This record gives sequence, structure tokens and C-alpha cells, in this order.
Amino acid sequence: MLTLAIFPEGGLASSVITTVWVGVLVLCFFNLRFGWVLSGLVVPGYLVPLIIVKPVSALVIVIEAILTYLIVYLFSEKLARGRFPALFGRDRFMGLILASIAVRLLLDGFLLPQAADWIQLNWNREVDWESDLQSFGLVIVSLMANQFWKPGLGRGITTMVVVTGISWFLVRYGLMEFTNFRISGVTYLYEGLASSVLASPKAYIILVLTALYASHMNVRYGWDFSGILIPALIALQWYEPTKILTSFAEAIAIYLIARQLLKTPWLANATMEGANKVLLFFNISFALKLLVGWGLLWAGWNVKTTDFYGFGYLLSTLLAMKAHDKDIFPRLMRSTLQVSFVGAGAGNLVGLALAVLIPANVAGAGTQTADDMRRTREDSLLVNAIGDAHWRAESNSGATLGSQSAEALSDAVELLEVGLPAVQAGAAAASGGWRVEALSAQRAAIIREDGQGRDLILFDANGTRDLVMRVDDPAARPGLVASARVLMEQLGARWLVVSAPAASGSTGQSVVGTISSTLDVPQLVVGASAQAGPPRLSLVGDSAEAIDLDALRSLYPSLAVSFADSRSRAGGATVGASSLSLSGDAIAALLAPRSATPAALNECQLPEQGAAAPQADSLEQLLFLRSEIVLPVLSALESGKEPTTAFRAAPMLGVILEPCTSGGQPHILLRSDDVSGGAYLFRRGGDPAVLIESALRSERRGTSGAASDADIQLVDMGLRVQQASNAQLLALAPRELRYDGSQATAFGIVTQAAIGRQGDDPALVVQLRPRPKFGASSVPADRAILLPDRLNTVSERIAAYEAMVRGAGYVPLVATRDARFAGYEAFPLASLRYLNQYFAKRYLIIYPPVEGR
Repeated sequence: MLTLAIFPEGGLASSVITTVWVGVLVLCFFNLRFGWVLSGLVVPGYLVPLIIVKPVSALVIVIEAILTYLIVYLFSEKLARGRFPALFGRDRFMGLILASIAVRLLLDGFLLPQAADWIQLNWNREVDWESDLQSFGLVIVSLMANQFWKPGLGRGITTMVVVTGISWFLVRYGLMEFTNFRISGVTYLYEGLASSVLASPKAYIILVLTALYASHMNVRYGWDFSGILIPALIALQWYEPTKILTSFAEAIAIYLIARQLLKTPWLANATMEGANKVLLFFNISFALKLLVGWGLLWAGWNVKTTDFYGFGYLLSTLLAMKAHDKDIFPRLMRSTLQVSFVGAGAGNLVGLALAVLIPANVAGAGTQTADDMRRTREDSLLVNAIGDAHWRAESNSGATLGSQSAEALSDAVELLEVGLPAVQAGAAAASGGWRVEALSAQRAAIIREDGQGRDLILFDANGTRDLVMRVDDPAARPGLVASARVLMEQLGARWLVVSAPAASGSTGQSVVGTISSTLDVPQLVVGASAQAGPPRLSLVGDSAEAIDLDALRSLYPSLAVSFADSRSRAGGATVGASSLSLSGDAIAALLAPRSATPAALNECQLPEQGAAAPQADSLEQLLFLRSEIVLPVLSALESGKEPTTAFRAAPMLGVILEPCTSGGQPHILLRSDDVSGGAYLFRRGGDPAVLIESALRSERRGTSGAASDADIQLVDMGLRVQQASNAQLLALAPRELRYDGSQATAFGIVTQAAIGRQGDDPALVVQLRPRPKFGASSVPADRAILLPDRLNTVSERIAAYEAMVRGAGYVPLVATRDARFAGYEAFPLASLRYLNQYFAKRYLIIYPPVEGR
């Protein structure tokens, strides 16, 4: 199929501006043809990419807009009757802004996460509420609610659906099929501030204060800005003044071109009001962006095209239209800049005051210190980066960077390196699918969010040495990234780069290559050694001056040092970077606690019902749990060593991994603070060919796991059966229903890792289930009912099962095909179906007696 390369790459080829342009065309058509209200010009085109990529988010926006409309309507038209005048004009729109913020805080911050948890609990569906169940846009909700006001809610929704639906059709089956326009990802398309109301509180403070100030100046002095949102949106750009410059430059160009066009014979006598004027001015704006984009490509300049566009989608157009209407462009520019600057200053002062007051209150409440919170957040980012690296390594799907993404990363790194704040670096990074987050006053993180990886770059302004620490293969060995972070702090390095290797055969710029070409400083690659023995440091060039060898030798007295040649390779990375190769023992030695004597083992404490605790639920977290915690524990149990790297990794994920005793035998317990993630008892010296599955709580479908009853009998029986069978692992699911449904949970990951480690060797899984409510009453209540996976199981195996149950203190009864055992089923739930992936795997279902023993 012929593809028309109309839109310049790096600009309108993957920009919401293009979809907004389509939406404006459609909306103006219906206004001119049917008289539909000309309001919310941005709304249809803004929703189109969300409908294509994240339709749930688009639905959330519509719901929030309806709620915002109803709140302001009830306040203005119902409660105000006879008490005070109804809201009108800018006052009504200000009310819509405030109501939309309250609605987004309530839904995005509380109700939607609760809804996601409820869906996951009752339907066993995994819902990533941060990605799907949330709205987008700083003011899109209030703009949509304002669009409903004049025609009413019913007609307003109808017109919005029609216009948005036609716009979606034109984009999806027009532009995306016949031109080079594409939609690659929401975080790449939308402005960074538009992603989450919870992630940008200062932006809303500035927005609201500037809008209030603009409204005041309009009433007091008659200043007109083409809407109070114009100076409010410009106020957000004082962190990046060049964006203000390009916005006004674009507005001036649109204004001058429109004035000349309106003097031409074919437009001089035409009526240019309403939708006709919007079409003229916005088409000029869009044509200018096309010319700028193609001009930069033809000139071959190594710059980001979007840096030369004005801020927002219609801001420059609205400024030019207001300047044309009043013919007061210099005065309009001065008043807009003045109001936006005052609003930005006031917003920052309020934000600073809140930042000073809130930590004091938090500290007074006895919660985490600022350094603890920074460490916790840093741990979370590292978990995602490491888990993603494991996924990329196993699926061979590591992705290189596009030119725009590499440029955005390079710009962000340069801005942080020269001492500019994280918010300014974030503005440069957002256009390329990166996000910059301030972890503390001196520490920041650059996070990849283009959907192609979770690469992470940590920056420490307090670092004493111009040194870049790199982990080019985070999945090479458990604990490798944690070791690199320890070395970063001990050596005083300013940078730590954690990046998954690119897939074999891929071309393009890598993350480490971009960092290498941006920072002209020595680099130290921390990698895994295939051989046992002491760490080996290979120095290149003058890197010995940047690496604190004394500090490194204090950590590794037996460090072997050598020198190598410096060469370069394709992709921007350098072979000449110094390297530190660490064996598994070297990693364990670095991460081992420094306490002199080991503490006495306590009795294993299973989790109790309480406040929600961190739990593994995303793909990255689950892979981190499996690869950095569970598999190292299983490996250590086989070798008889301590799982040092797993002990260090567990707090990063927010779970507890501790040695303890159960039944007088040493164990390792993996759990969360409450029952949400389950509990897993690894028996030292246990038989890895036997696995016990039980549950902390029992329930029935349609009930809430939080309200289900603790099943002390299942837990007690699981402990007894583990001791009697010498099983290496007792896996206690958070609730009985975790046996079935999606196994993308901590319970599924732990049990599958234990089973998979046995390969095709014989193994047995014993699953304990609560007695069915409708089981036959003729079955003895004091017997433990045994159901093998096959009714024709040989008698020797049945005898071994019965002996195991007797050893646990129960009287066994093997179920038969007799009618009295109706309701006692041995069908494999989802957790047992994984056994089909291997040979020689058997399972046994046990229903406990009614009265415990």
C-alpha cells in the first residue's frame, strides 16, 4: 500500500497536534452545518489517541467530565437558587477547573485503585490502574465538562461522541492507513504533566492560582486573554522559557500571515467569524509546524523538532486570534506574560511552603525519614529496571533507541550534569519517552517510559568523582545491580546506568551508547564473571584516576588489577570502558551484612491481617521476585550456602525474607507484612521433589478476600504435612481462590519456580483444599480425604500418601468413585496445570477433617 510521507518525522508524524487538527476540522464542520456548539476544540482530537491505545483511560475522562459537570450544575443552578447568583462565564469555568481537580483526586487517587483491586479479587483479572484506570490531561476534563454546559448533558454527550467518533475513524482508517502518521504510545505522545494528577501537584497549584489571578485582572482592569487558561498554561512553562518564546513567536507568525491573507481579494469580503476564523488561524498554525518540521529535516540539524513548536495544541492560535480581534498584540503579550509570571511565582511559593510544612508533619508522626523515602522509591525503580531486564533477556526483546528518544535522553543527562533541576531536565526528556524524577535534593532518576523498556539512570549530584557506573546486563547474575549501587556510593560515582542489552540483530543507538557519547567521563562496567575467584578490574586509559582504588581494595582486598587497550565499537558504546568482573561469591561478600555474630533464630511468624503491604503484581516485580529472590533461595538450599543476594533483594521489593525455625527445624520464610502476598516456608535440608500448597484464608467466589476467614486448620495442616513429608517448600497462598485463575501472582511465581527447577525429575505437589460445603454427609468428618490425580494410582504410591498423612497426625481416607464422595473433586486448578509442562509430575489433593484431627 502506498504511504504518503506527509508529516515530518520527530514532529507531526507522531503528535497529538495532528489528531487535534483533525478534531477541530470535524467540530467546525458540524458547527457550520448544524450549529453545534463550538466549544472544547481540543477535546475530540485529544481523546482519539487514547481511544486507540488506552480506551479505558478515555472512558475515565468522560466519566470524570460528567461528574464535574453535575457538581458545578448542582451548585450553580440548584443550590444557588435564591441564595446567590448562578455561576456564569469565567466564574463557571473556574468552578469547573476546581471541581475537575477534586474529581480526579478522588477517582485517580482512591476510587479507581480500589475498583482495580476489587476486580482483581473477584474476577481474577490483573488491572494496571496506573496505566489504564486513570485520566489524562491537565484541563481536558474541565474543557469537556464546559462543552456539555450550553447544549445540556444529554445533547452534549451525543455531539461529543459523534465528533470524536468521526475524528477517530479519520485518524485510524485515514491517516494511519495512508500516511506516515502513527501512534506509538501514550506516554510518548502526551505532555509529561498530562499523565497523572497525583504526579504533578505543583502544576495544578500554578494552574489554579494563575487562573484566579487572570480572572481578577480581567474584572479589575479589563485585561482579556482569550480565556483565563491561556496565562495559566503559559505559567507552567517558566521552567523552560524557550517554550514561551517559541509560543509567542508562533503566535506572531500566525497573526501576521492571517492579516495578509485577510487582505487578499478572495478573503477580504468573506465573513471570518466563529468556526471560519478558527479554521483559518489553526490551519495556518498547522502549516507552519509542517514547514518547520520539514525544514529542520532538510537542513539536517541535530535538534528535536518539537522544541521549535509552541506549547500546547491551540494556545498560539488563540493568542493570534485575540490579537487580531483587538489589534493590541504588544499589550496582549505584556499582560499575558505578566499574569503568567506572577502566577508561576505564587505557585512556586505555595509549593515551597507545603514542601516545608508537610515533611515536618510527617516526621512528627514518626514515619520514614526523607532518606528512607528516597531509598524506598529508588528501590522501586531498580526493581522495575531489573525485572524488565530479565524479561528482555528471556524474550530477546531488548530495544534500541530512536533518534528522538536518544536526543531526549542526551539532553536530560546534559541538563542534570550542569546542575539544572530535575523538572527542567524532565521537560527535555518527555518528548522522547523518558521521565526525570527528583528522588531528593541532590539525587534524580531518568526513567524510560516509551513502552520499549524500563532502563534507569541514577544521578547523584553529591558524587565526588566524575565516573559513570554501568550495568550492561542486569540479568547476568542475581545481586549484580545491588552490588553496582553499593559500589556507586562507596566510590563516589555521579552516575549509575542500568540498561537491558539490545536484542540480537537489532540496530540503532543504545542507552549506554547515548550516555557514552554525551558524558566525556571515565566509565566502569560492572559485570558478572563466569569464573570463580576474586574480582578482576581491567583499567582503560586514565580511568584509574577517576576510580578510587583504595576504596575498592577496602571492599575487595584480593582485587586483581590489569590494564587493557581502549577501542570503540558500533552503536556509540566503547570497549574502552573499564570493567569490574564479579563472581557470585564476590557479589555475596559485598552484599553480606557486616554484623559480627549471627542472631539467634526465632520461630517463624506467619503474616497477620493488617494494612496493605507492598506486593508483587506487575510483570517486572514478579520477574524480580522469581529471579532475584526465589531462585537464589532455591539454589542456596541446594548448595548449603546462605542466600545473601536474596536477603538483600527482598527489602527492595517490599517483602520480608528471614531465617527462622519451624517445628524445631531451620527454615527461610518469605512473606509480606500482611496476608496479601501469602507466605512461603523453605525448609533447609528438605526434599525439593515435594511441594505443599495451602492457604492462609478460605473464601468463596464473590466474596472479598479481606473479609474471608483465616483458615487456621489449613495453615496448621500445611505445617504438619511439610514436616511429615520433609517437603522443601510450603507455599501458603493468600487465599484459597489463588489456586485458580491467573497465576501471575507471587504464589504462582514461587510455586512455578520450585516446580520448574526440578525439570523432568519426579516431583509431587500436595494441595490442601477446604472441605466443600455441599460434600456428601456420609463421608466421615474425622478423616482426611485423599484424592490422587489418577484413580488407578498404584497401591505403593497410595500407601506412601497414607503414611505421609498419618505422620502428620491425621487419619487418611482415600476417595473412590463411590457416590458418597460426590463434591470431593481432584480436578486440577490453574496452579496445578503448570505440571503439564514437565514429565513425571504428580499431584495429590487433601481435604482436612472437619474437626482438625
